[in-house]
Amino acid sequence: MSNTRRIAVVDGYSTGRYLADRLHALGADCIHISSQEDMPSLFTNGWDPSLYSFDLGFTRDVGNLVTKLQELDIADIVPGTESGVLLADRLKGMLAIPGNDPSLSIARRDKHAMAHAASAAGIRVPATTAVCSAAQAVEWLRGSRFHEIVAKPPSSAGGDNVHFCHDEETLAAAVERILSAKNLFGRINQKAVIQERLNGTECYVNSVSVDGAHSMTEMWVYRKMTLDGRTVYDYEEPLDPASQDAMTLQRFVIRVLDVLGIRHGAAHTEVMLTADGPALIETGARLGGSTLPWVSEKFSGTSQALALASVLARPGEVPPDVADWAVRIRMVNLINRTSGIARDLGWVNQLKTLPTSVAVVPAVAPGTYIPATTDLSTSPGLVYFAHQDIDAIEGDYTTLRHLEHSGLYTCDSGS
Repeated sequence: MSNTRRIAVVDGYSTGRYLADRLHALGADCIHISSQEDMPSLFTNGWDPSLYSFDLGFTRDVGNLVTKLQELDIADIVPGTESGVLLADRLKGMLAIPGNDPSLSIARRDKHAMAHAASAAGIRVPATTAVCSAAQAVEWLRGSRFHEIVAKPPSSAGGDNVHFCHDEETLAAAVERILSAKNLFGRINQKAVIQERLNGTECYVNSVSVDGAHSMTEMWVYRKMTLDGRTVYDYEEPLDPASQDAMTLQRFVIRVLDVLGIRHGAAHTEVMLTADGPALIETGARLGGSTLPWVSEKFSGTSQALALASVLARPGEVPPDVADWAVRIRMVNLINRTSGIARDLGWVNQLKTLPTSVAVVPAVAPGTYIPATTDLSTSPGLVYFAHQDIDAIEGDYTTLRHLEHSGLYTCDSGS
């Protein structure tokens, strides 16, 4: 075989599709694996099979899959999105490819196990438990000192079914809703995770690790808003890498990655900076989602996807730490205010004409029913604004939100 490195990507959806593109551009050969045979279209939309030499699809017999990967002389295996984390871990272990600590694999996927492992190592986390019924959740709340609780699925993503509860009634309703639903990957929630609600500044760090050495490739700050009683993602902006918050985050996230056994590959870590210091919300042992890597590359010189692709395609390369941004930038999550039938995509061009707009990504199809936005999975898409002047960005952001109040995305009401 040639010296071309062959990389297997498990569930190359979401940001994983940009990883395959960058691996291809760097001369690597990509193989695709599916962790399940019924991946929801929310993830498969936009997936490009042309970036892969082979698509092995879903294989129920993991031993047979390992044999195929050995025959293909796979150099490394990475998850493209959250659903691929466990299978990627398992395959790397079976193929003796250096990977993350296998004994902590579940702690990198299940939010309750994650909080327990981190807390046991002295990392601050919100008080956390897992319940199988609303009654158990209410009992835990009664025995706590907390006035606000977060309830969420143990293994989902994108703000799916995350509820902020202020009393027994809202908590019970939230837990019942979680336990009666499937997560974003189509799996039934067997339990619900409930935690104290932390207050502060919520940030995330995208990192790439090589042999236990961690590089922080991107740091962003989340901004959220309350909409019809629910907290939804509003926008995010890069954190100044020279700021005290950035330095605090970097030290904290390195500890988290070590404790969770992340030694190789990408991670997406969400942290709340509170008055009492940083606290871990959760970590995904994969690329951060809902991003356009080329925007980061254009304005900062790198992205997490590019950094990961570089170390996979070129062993020995050291990924860069987060760089200064050439401009002010804001990534805004689009918010649909009224459920209904999606309009044609004329609004995309409308948003592209805003002076500071550099990219618009729609996530809805014309003519389909779309609900009012409650989380990232029900957002109509995203837009990036970039400019030297933050006031110019703020002006376009205000215009966008005004347009949304006028029914930008839907042409009639739905029930």
